[in-house]
Amino acid sequence: MLSYLYWEASEAEMPEQDPLAQVDDDDLALQMMEGDQDALRAAIKAYGPKVKGFLRKQFGDQLDQSERDYVFQQSLINFWERIGTYDTNKGSLRGWWIRIARNAAIDHIRGEKRHKTEELDDPAGDDRDDCGDVELVENSREKKRLDRVHDFIHNKLEGDERTVALNCFAIGGDPDIVRLAAKLGKARGYVDTVKSKVKKKIKEFVLALEAGDGRKDQK
Repeated sequence: MLSYLYWEASEAEMPEQDPLAQVDDDDLALQMMEGDQDALRAAIKAYGPKVKGFLRKQFGDQLDQSERDYVFQQSLINFWERIGTYDTNKGSLRGWWIRIARNAAIDHIRGEKRHKTEELDDPAGDDRDDCGDVELVENSREKKRLDRVHDFIHNKLEGDERTVALNCFAIGGDPDIVRLAAKLGKARGYVDTVKSKVKKKIKEFVLALEAGDGRKDQK
């Protein structure tokens, strides 16, 4: 059943639901908990485009189209299988699915085959944009610093160094080297060497940033 629904979600245009239409998260969740496939289809039509848009915007540099399709499929499976743990008091159904998709994308980049169950909160309200549901950095100064690191990766690194750095940056750690090697068509040792080089460059950039910010604070 899930494979059919995934095909339906992938092949159809999946227009976003009319914003004037009422989509009741409580009702959808309860119906899905009872195994109602029509409720799942309604959730896909209402929120599937948002989830896909989030994956494209947040992980477009790290995951190609086929990988994003795979991650979306995994998120749909997890969304359906874990619906019994959804709590409407902790956020919207859309935000909960987006968080599941984010976790699935990070697991894929890390090379983790099993998606760990964790508490999935929607940290923001529905009045924010597609990706605002999973805002991870509340401190504005820290967010600015991360934005500058991201700009450094995009503007100062090239080729394989940029690809490896973006994958590291997306998860804040080490990505799956085997996956990256296959993606780049290179040996694992080559990717390990590139990873060490870009980590050194990013570290030097961050230290320079901190030194510059420290001088500003002293003025």
